[in-house]
Amino acid sequence: MRSDDRSSSDTTPAQLRTGSSHWEKLSSYDAVGNLTGDNDFVNLQRQCFGYDQRNRLTTAYTAYSFNACGTPDGTWPAPYNQTYSYDTSNRIINGPAGTNYQYAAVGHAHAPSSITTPGGVDTYTYDTTGNRTTWNNADGGDYTYTWDPNGRMKTATSNDPNTNPERRTVDTTVTATTGTVITAATPTSTRTGDVLVAVVTIAPATVGGAIPTATTPTGWTKINESVGTGVRVVAYQKALTTTVPANITVTRSAASKTILNLAAYTGVDLTTPVDTSAVGTNPSGTSHTSPSLAVTSTNRKLLTITAYAQQTSTAPATGMTERVDNSTLPTAPTTSLHIADQTWASTAATGTRIATSAVASTSATISVALRPRANTTDYLYDINRHQILRKDPTNTVTLTIGNLELQQRAVSTPWATRYIN
Repeated sequence: MRSDDRSSSDTTPAQLRTGSSHWEKLSSYDAVGNLTGDNDFVNLQRQCFGYDQRNRLTTAYTAYSFNACGTPDGTWPAPYNQTYSYDTSNRIINGPAGTNYQYAAVGHAHAPSSITTPGGVDTYTYDTTGNRTTWNNADGGDYTYTWDPNGRMKTATSNDPNTNPERRTVDTTVTATTGTVITAATPTSTRTGDVLVAVVTIAPATVGGAIPTATTPTGWTKINESVGTGVRVVAYQKALTTTVPANITVTRSAASKTILNLAAYTGVDLTTPVDTSAVGTNPSGTSHTSPSLAVTSTNRKLLTITAYAQQTSTAPATGMTERVDNSTLPTAPTTSLHIADQTWASTAATGTRIATSAVASTSATISVALRPRANTTDYLYDINRHQILRKDPTNTVTLTIGNLELQQRAVSTPWATRYIN
């Protein structure tokens, strides 16, 4: 039984019980109808909201379900603590997590020209009627929009056709000294439409012993695997066409020291993310060669992955940007991980790349070329301004007829029909 009745008073647990029924959720409002509390008795979490004299949201935070609003409490299932402020023109200027809004768009006083977040500055431009025409995303994706004469969006294009895939600014690296399971959380900046790339390097279970194998996680695709003397490295990918997973968990066949890195790339083709890949191994030394790749077209993102059988830091190959240099696991048997990337604009073979380790070690390497996508969504409307067709970057065509929505993936899947009202 749920209650959405408006009440300005708190309710004790004893008052929540009536016969065999019980309340799961209780909401409260102020005198003018603003939602002030949303109490979830199943998860024991209360959401609290505050407003200024103009009824604008100023605070939003969580607390323990049976405590009154007043002090944020970050220990419950989905905690948050956010504040908002506004300028004299009634425009939001500060939002959650350090978000700041600036307004400098000529002729559009209430349209943000830029938004500053912890990830950087996003900028926006508009046409003369106020439709957004560009969005420059600081976290790695630019968007361009076109509109018809009636103000309806015609196209939305991100990462202009055949531009370069880019690695998002935040990634996750975790290590394990033992055990057979290792989990890495999905980086906070990851979005639907990205491609996740996971790399795991595995040391032998014992000095001179066998190197445990890794099981490909459900829903992921193995890019490639390389096994050198005393070290194994595996790379996986997952295209995020619908949702963003919370994490990746890799299971090994035996307990061992392990490093797992998880990163998101934007602007990668969602149907065929990997253009090509190759593996190599190197004998003990300080020079470590990653193999050349024969790419099929321009503007690939070249990744070189080097896993070592020693604890060592690494200098990347000339021209490459270092992304991961983890050598935090001491005492043999151990492993270290180095990842670098580079935009490869040419159609010619990439050539080999040579990384330099600080300590002599054997190594296993993987080279990967990520394929860019031409990422345009097209829209079509009927005479009543209802959207009747949408073609997404995943080659999914959505046709809307009345209260029916029909979808077909252009590459293989049949039409899928659902009611939408």
